[in-house]
Amino acid sequence: MSEPHNRSSAPDTAPAGSAASADSRRPPAWVIIVGALVAAVLAVGIIVGVTGTGLGTGVKNPPPVIGTPVASPPVTDPAEALPVRDPVKPDAPVEIVPGVTVSLSPFEAVEGEAKVPGEIAGPSIRFTVTIDNGSKDVADLTQTVVNVTYGDGQTPALPLTEPGSKAFPASVAAGEQASGTFVYTVPKDQRGVVTVTVDYLAGVPAAVFTGSAEG
Repeated sequence: MSEPHNRSSAPDTAPAGSAASADSRRPPAWVIIVGALVAAVLAVGIIVGVTGTGLGTGVKNPPPVIGTPVASPPVTDPAEALPVRDPVKPDAPVEIVPGVTVSLSPFEAVEGEAKVPGEIAGPSIRFTVTIDNGSKDVADLTQTVVNVTYGDGQTPALPLTEPGSKAFPASVAAGEQASGTFVYTVPKDQRGVVTVTVDYLAGVPAAVFTGSAEG
């Protein structure tokens, strides 16, 4: 009986030359890292470019402001903030704009009545402001404001609705007149100097009437 032959298998090893060849074809690690960084930078640039031009939203961003913005100069002169004319006597008419004249009636002494919240009854004066529109256009009175001060310190007088105040109409036609009647509280002993200011329209110097309301 013959003994079986021992079969020894040869070691399964790859040729050394093929492994070396595979390693030579693989790029170095630093090349892979640099390539990844370049790809990331390009991706960020594309995103910024799309966002900056407004793609995807349908809205294009406005162009950048060139230069340094210049702030408006502050108003330091009160006359610039609220332009006025030189004061005239209460019986002197004032041409507020070409063709449009403002005038006052004589002052009346009345007993002011408190009819609405915030009003304080007391000795008052009443007068009428008349606007004569001699121009060829309708005069807008919606912005016309009347104010009163009294005394040397120009103390603001408080308006009252009674007795007999009446607001301006919204406008006055060409060739027509319109009027408003006003009541303001003014102490009897401080009526030696009363100033009535009529602001006809924003940007137009106000008419100023100054005189005595005594008697």
